[in-house]
Amino acid sequence: MFASQERLTLREGESRPVLDRIRAYVDSEALVLPKSVFAEALGYLVNHWEALQVFLSDGRLPIDNNDVEQLMKQVAIGRKNWLFVGS
Repeated sequence: MFASQERLTLREGESRPVLDRIRAYVDSEALVLPKSVFAEALGYLVNHWEALQVFLSDGRLPIDNNDVEQLMKQVAIGRKNWLFVGS
């Protein structure tokens, strides 16, 4: 596992340039059909841009939420199984 400072340095070097290129594309006058699925995705990206960049400011934050999703999956599967307990 990376220490938080090492992770932050790695994100600055690897992730920030990628996000800068994505933002440059979004801000450009790129031809995108306004009612397309891609345009909808770009709108979502613009609306959540600040939240997307939070992981660049703190090395302690994970880049994904896989741990939480796995815990929620256990609850959902358990709920289905517990429905039939005792029947």
